[in-house]
Amino acid sequence: MRPNQAGFHARRRCVDQIFTLRRILESSHCYQQPTAVCFVDFAAAFDSVHRESLRRIMTLYGLPSKIIAMIKAYYSSTTALGLVHNNLSQAFGIRSGVRQGCILSPILFNYAINWILGKALHKEDGVELAPGRRLADLDYADDIALLASNLGDLQSMVSRVNDVAKSVGSSINAGKTKVFSSCIPAREKAPLKINGYQLEEVDRFQIPLGEVAAEWTA
Repeated sequence: MRPNQAGFHARRRCVDQIFTLRRILESSHCYQQPTAVCFVDFAAAFDSVHRESLRRIMTLYGLPSKIIAMIKAYYSSTTALGLVHNNLSQAFGIRSGVRQGCILSPILFNYAINWILGKALHKEDGVELAPGRRLADLDYADDIALLASNLGDLQSMVSRVNDVAKSVGSSINAGKTKVFSSCIPAREKAPLKINGYQLEEVDRFQIPLGEVAAEWTA
């Protein structure tokens, strides 16, 4: 897994990601360094990823073929029923998503998120922490914060992540994805968009990665 991912990792906690993000924004405010953050929400995250795509991703990451075969068998012939006005529908097959409530599902989904971000993001993306060291994202499972030094670069990153996510059945939920900026002049601001929908820019936002507040925007 990429080191940016802290979800479901031993000795990695959500608070570590919160601390890192807060320090970056504090530094941005202190040294007047433009910083833009996009808090990404994936639509129906656990329900959407293609199972065959997930199998290919696990193969790419070198999981033993026997383990992959067991997971494939576990997910074969899964069905669901719909309840409409207290009447159950006929059973129908499910070919996408990981099982809700299964302890294996977060691990499987982490593989998908790891592959999406690894393929979509480039080494020149992100904010510079030190000479030669950049950080493009902070992740806790499917809660993603993308970072850039301007909104144009952030738009490119968000678009790439959405395009790669679509290739495996997922996509960004524009209605729940928010943008936050610090020390970016008003004349340089432009709305970010996904699939034609404008993303909301906020000055305070509560997410599992913590709260980002307006005191860092000046």
